[in-house]
Amino acid sequence: PIFGYDATINPFIMVFLITILFSACLVFVVSAFFSVIMYRILSAGASRFSPTTLKLQWMFYKTLGLSLLSFIVFLITPIFFFAFTYLTGLFETYSTPLLLFFFVFLTLHSISDYIILMYFIKPYREFCKSCFLAIYLKLMRKSNQTVIQVVPSSVHINSHI
Repeated sequence: PIFGYDATINPFIMVFLITILFSACLVFVVSAFFSVIMYRILSAGASRFSPTTLKLQWMFYKTLGLSLLSFIVFLITPIFFFAFTYLTGLFETYSTPLLLFFFVFLTLHSISDYIILMYFIKPYREFCKSCFLAIYLKLMRKSNQTVIQVVPSSVHINSHI
Protein backbone atom coordinates (compact mmCIF):
# COMPACT_ATOMS: atom_id res chain seq x y z
CA PRO A 1 0.00 0.00 0.00
CA ILE A 2 1.11 3.56 -0.79
CA PHE A 3 0.30 6.03 1.97
CA GLY A 4 -1.97 3.32 3.39
CA TYR A 5 -3.77 3.10 0.03
CA ASP A 6 -3.92 -0.04 -2.07
CA ALA A 7 -2.43 0.75 -5.50
CA THR A 8 -4.37 -2.07 -7.17
CA ILE A 9 -7.58 -0.08 -6.65
CA ASN A 10 -6.20 2.83 -8.67
CA PRO A 11 -3.55 1.74 -11.18
CA PHE A 12 -2.88 5.33 -12.24
CA ILE A 13 -0.38 6.01 -9.43
CA MET A 14 2.52 5.62 -11.87
CA VAL A 15 0.84 8.05 -14.28
CA PHE A 16 0.62 10.50 -11.39
CA LEU A 17 4.29 10.01 -10.42
CA ILE A 18 5.51 10.31 -14.00
CA THR A 19 3.40 13.45 -14.51
CA ILE A 20 4.92 15.05 -11.41
CA LEU A 21 8.43 14.07 -12.51
CA PHE A 22 7.83 15.32 -16.06
CA SER A 23 6.42 18.62 -14.78
CA ALA A 24 9.38 19.15 -12.44
CA CYS A 25 11.85 18.41 -15.24
CA LEU A 26 9.99 20.76 -17.58
CA VAL A 27 10.16 23.56 -15.00
CA PHE A 28 13.89 22.90 -14.64
CA VAL A 29 14.52 22.97 -18.40
CA VAL A 30 12.60 26.23 -18.86
CA SER A 31 14.38 27.80 -15.88
CA ALA A 32 17.77 26.65 -17.14
CA PHE A 33 16.99 28.07 -20.58
CA PHE A 34 16.10 31.47 -19.15
CA SER A 35 19.12 31.45 -16.86
CA VAL A 36 21.37 30.93 -19.91
CA ILE A 37 19.67 33.88 -21.61
CA MET A 38 20.10 35.96 -18.46
CA TYR A 39 23.80 35.03 -18.29
CA ARG A 40 24.33 36.12 -21.89
CA ILE A 41 22.56 39.44 -21.26
CA LEU A 42 24.58 40.11 -18.10
CA SER A 43 27.88 39.17 -19.72
CA ALA A 44 27.30 41.47 -22.68
CA GLY A 45 25.56 44.17 -20.67
CA ALA A 46 28.49 45.79 -18.90
CA SER A 47 28.10 48.87 -21.08
CA ARG A 48 24.28 48.96 -20.82
CA PHE A 49 23.96 48.88 -17.02
CA SER A 50 25.44 50.98 -14.27
CA PRO A 51 27.98 49.16 -12.08
CA THR A 52 25.55 49.07 -9.13
CA THR A 53 22.73 47.64 -11.26
CA LEU A 54 25.07 45.09 -12.79
CA LYS A 55 26.29 44.02 -9.35
CA LEU A 56 22.71 43.60 -8.13
CA GLN A 57 21.77 41.63 -11.25
CA TRP A 58 24.73 39.28 -10.73
CA MET A 59 23.56 38.73 -7.14
CA PHE A 60 20.13 37.78 -8.52
CA TYR A 61 21.74 35.49 -11.09
CA LYS A 62 23.79 33.62 -8.47
CA THR A 63 20.64 33.22 -6.40
CA LEU A 64 18.74 31.87 -9.41
CA GLY A 65 21.51 29.40 -10.22
CA LEU A 66 21.72 28.02 -6.71
CA SER A 67 17.94 27.92 -6.44
CA LEU A 68 17.88 25.76 -9.57
CA LEU A 69 20.49 23.48 -8.05
CA SER A 70 18.43 23.31 -4.86
CA PHE A 71 15.36 22.49 -6.99
CA ILE A 72 17.18 19.55 -8.58
CA VAL A 73 18.67 18.20 -5.36
CA PHE A 74 15.72 18.63 -3.03
CA LEU A 75 12.70 18.22 -5.33
CA ILE A 76 13.47 16.35 -8.55
CA THR A 77 15.84 13.79 -6.99
CA PRO A 78 13.42 12.55 -4.29
CA ILE A 79 10.55 12.36 -6.78
CA PHE A 80 12.75 10.42 -9.20
CA PHE A 81 13.87 7.98 -6.49
CA PHE A 82 10.30 7.60 -5.27
CA ALA A 83 9.21 6.60 -8.78
CA PHE A 84 12.28 4.36 -9.15
CA THR A 85 11.63 2.50 -5.89
CA TYR A 86 8.00 2.08 -6.82
CA LEU A 87 8.90 0.62 -10.23
CA THR A 88 11.55 -1.75 -8.83
CA GLY A 89 9.41 -3.03 -5.98
CA LEU A 90 11.71 -1.72 -3.26
CA PHE A 91 8.89 0.50 -2.12
CA GLU A 92 6.81 -2.47 -0.94
CA THR A 93 9.60 -3.64 1.38
CA TYR A 94 10.92 -0.34 2.70
CA SER A 95 7.94 1.97 2.32
CA THR A 96 7.92 3.66 5.75
CA PRO A 97 11.62 4.62 5.99
CA LEU A 98 11.71 5.66 2.34
CA LEU A 99 8.64 7.87 2.67
CA LEU A 100 10.02 9.55 5.76
CA PHE A 101 13.37 10.13 4.09
CA PHE A 102 11.79 11.50 0.89
CA PHE A 103 9.46 13.85 2.76
CA VAL A 104 12.21 15.18 5.01
CA PHE A 105 14.39 15.68 1.96
CA LEU A 106 11.57 17.48 0.13
CA THR A 107 11.04 19.87 3.04
CA LEU A 108 14.71 20.88 2.95
CA HIS A 109 14.04 22.71 -0.32
CA SER A 110 12.23 25.62 1.30
CA ILE A 111 14.90 26.00 3.99
CA SER A 112 17.73 25.87 1.47
CA ASP A 113 15.97 28.37 -0.79
CA TYR A 114 15.60 30.82 2.12
CA ILE A 115 19.28 30.42 3.09
CA ILE A 116 20.40 30.98 -0.50
CA LEU A 117 18.24 34.09 -0.76
CA MET A 118 19.52 35.52 2.53
CA TYR A 119 23.16 34.79 1.74
CA PHE A 120 23.39 36.21 -1.77
CA ILE A 121 21.04 39.22 -1.74
CA LYS A 122 22.59 41.69 0.66
CA PRO A 123 19.84 44.37 0.60
CA TYR A 124 17.24 41.75 1.48
CA ARG A 125 19.48 40.33 4.21
CA GLU A 126 19.97 43.77 5.74
CA PHE A 127 16.24 44.52 5.61
CA CYS A 128 15.34 41.22 7.30
CA LYS A 129 18.04 41.77 9.91
CA SER A 130 16.58 45.18 10.76
CA CYS A 131 13.06 43.72 11.01
CA PHE A 132 14.18 40.90 13.30
CA LEU A 133 16.15 43.34 15.43
CA ALA A 134 13.12 45.64 15.77
CA ILE A 135 10.92 42.72 16.83
CA TYR A 136 13.55 41.49 19.29
CA LEU A 137 13.95 44.93 20.86
CA LYS A 138 10.19 45.35 21.13
CA LEU A 139 9.86 41.97 22.85
CA MET A 140 12.73 42.74 25.22
CA ARG A 141 11.19 46.09 26.13
CA LYS A 142 7.88 44.41 26.96
CA SER A 143 9.53 41.76 29.13
CA ASN A 144 11.44 44.37 31.17
CA GLN A 145 8.36 46.42 32.03
CA THR A 146 6.84 45.92 35.48
CA VAL A 147 3.14 46.45 35.81
CA ILE A 148 1.80 47.58 39.20
CA GLN A 149 -1.91 47.50 39.61
CA VAL A 150 -3.75 48.99 42.56
CA VAL A 151 -6.53 46.77 43.72
CA PRO A 152 -9.20 48.38 45.90
CA SER A 153 -9.55 46.62 49.20
CA SER A 154 -12.91 45.72 50.63
CA VAL A 155 -11.45 45.20 54.08
CA HIS A 156 -11.48 48.27 56.33
CA ILE A 157 -8.90 48.40 59.04
CA ASN A 158 -10.07 50.04 62.22
CA SER A 159 -7.23 52.02 63.73
CA HIS A 160 -9.08 52.62 67.05
CA ILE A 161 -7.89 50.11 69.57
